[in-house]
Amino acid sequence: MLIKKTTTRLLFLLTISLIMQGVYQINAASYDNVEKKFNERKQVIEEIYFESDTKKIRKEFFYNNDDSLARSIDYDYETKQYVSESFYSPQARYENKTREITYRNTYQYENGKYLKKSYRYDYSLGKYTHEFIYENKTKFKNRADSLRYQIIYEYKNDLTLSKAIKYDYKTKQYLSEYYYKVDTDFKERETNYDYRLDFYYNSDNTINNIQEYNYDQTNYHKQYFFKADTIYGNHFQYLLFSYLFEYDKNNFLVKTLKYDYLTKHYLSELYYDDDTQFSERSTKLSYYFIFYYDKDDNLVNSFKYDYKIKQFTYEYIYYPNTYYGDSHDDKIKKKKQLLFSSKLVLPLKSGIVSATAWSYQDGGWHPAVDIATPINSPIYAPANGEILMRMTTTTGYGIHMVTIHQIGDDTFTFIYGHLNKQGNKDKFLQGDIIGYTGTTGNSTGPHLHLEIIKHPNQSLNEVKQKFASNQDYWFGLGYHSIGNCKIDTVCRLNPIEYFNLNYQQAIAINTVQTNTILSNNYLDNVRKTYSQLSFGTDALYTKEGLSYYKIIADKVTRIQAKTKSEQELKKKLEHLLTKKTELLKKIVYEQNKLSNKEKDEKINREIIEIIY
Repeated sequence: MLIKKTTTRLLFLLTISLIMQGVYQINAASYDNVEKKFNERKQVIEEIYFESDTKKIRKEFFYNNDDSLARSIDYDYETKQYVSESFYSPQARYENKTREITYRNTYQYENGKYLKKSYRYDYSLGKYTHEFIYENKTKFKNRADSLRYQIIYEYKNDLTLSKAIKYDYKTKQYLSEYYYKVDTDFKERETNYDYRLDFYYNSDNTINNIQEYNYDQTNYHKQYFFKADTIYGNHFQYLLFSYLFEYDKNNFLVKTLKYDYLTKHYLSELYYDDDTQFSERSTKLSYYFIFYYDKDDNLVNSFKYDYKIKQFTYEYIYYPNTYYGDSHDDKIKKKKQLLFSSKLVLPLKSGIVSATAWSYQDGGWHPAVDIATPINSPIYAPANGEILMRMTTTTGYGIHMVTIHQIGDDTFTFIYGHLNKQGNKDKFLQGDIIGYTGTTGNSTGPHLHLEIIKHPNQSLNEVKQKFASNQDYWFGLGYHSIGNCKIDTVCRLNPIEYFNLNYQQAIAINTVQTNTILSNNYLDNVRKTYSQLSFGTDALYTKEGLSYYKIIADKVTRIQAKTKSEQELKKKLEHLLTKKTELLKKIVYEQNKLSNKEKDEKINREIIEIIY
């Protein structure tokens, strides 16, 4: 019985043992299956690197839906920061992870905590392709949302840097393009710039203009402007015009050249004052040229504008087949040279025409224009030129001078009579002061006697040689050809017509009729009297004064028509001079009580009463 029970227990234990062994074998087989399946997927969550039994770097792997590697992130235990992020090619497997990396981002931190920038390295190209700049206090987890700028690098065939493009994530615009010198490596990218382009946009995000910055000269040396609706991708296909800046050795702006891409012509040249910075280029302009071309792209003419006096001062006329490169070279001695060096301008700033060409209204030869103006009014050079002669006589022209000017193929001479003082410059530029008006010689009052003589197809030296052999040559010409200046004939020009004088610029006051019975001597006295009446009062040079002045001239004509004898006229003139003296004393007494306008009106009313 006992043996039977013992046998039964042994059989039970054996059965239990066999069952447990079977379960163990089943579990072992299941574990082997799990391990086998795990090894097939290689779905490793992290890989830990050790150094001196201390954790240093951890690599975390991320997979695609097809179990291929997508990316991995390297984490540094010492700095407690993510240091790099690797991206893999499609269908990359774990065992090939080091060979299947397509590009890697390496991260830099600021203050040991926040992301500052990251660099993207392309393994297929073997170079860095992008640089990402982050906002302040950017953490690794929100790096994609905190991007501020992106810089994209382009390389040459020899893997040296070609250019870099900077993109702004806030404005969604390209800010700059950086161009590099030869043999520039990525590590030298911030020290080996050649030049860069800075982009400026309109409100609709189209490009307005680009400024090109030169690192060697440390200044901007080009600026490009575009048509409407120009986007970054085709920014050099729609150029409208560009500026090219030139600097002196001190890096100050000297001039700017404007080029039109539509006509393929240079439109203008702008010149600057001394010490002009790039930022001041629109406020320190001195003068500029405007260029005009014909249908064959030859220069026709150009105009010079002076910003200080706000006037066009020169006009240049060119020979055929003249190009921009020939336009301002004074050393060119061939057909491609300037025809016109300047345009003649009126030598006086203001005045009143007191006698016109070609004769006095009462008879007598007058080959000039007389402009009444106060004594010592400056006389300005009508063009670039030089003094031909200076003379002083007690009669005739009094203190006078002659200037000579080369205008293209023609030479012009100016005669200035009745001066108070001559200038001391022998050679001068247009606009220089060359003398001062007066009333010397045979003069009826302060004025400038101005004559213009044209010498067609004669050089300056040819005219000077003729003058040296015969000084009367200057004053004996043109009498026979009044109003009939032929192309090859030396003759005087009418200054009234040449300078296009009008009512606002000058008014003729000697409206004396020629059908009077009075002698020329007493008519000269009339002019002298009214010149004395007018000189010394500013009223005659105001808008109101000019109107009254014309009335005075009309009254002079009436006086002459009514006067039957020279004796009566003489008494009338003496009476007018006496009244004039009394009037001027009265003006001095009352000048502090009246405004300028009131004074002008009062003076002219009383002068008119005297005339009556």
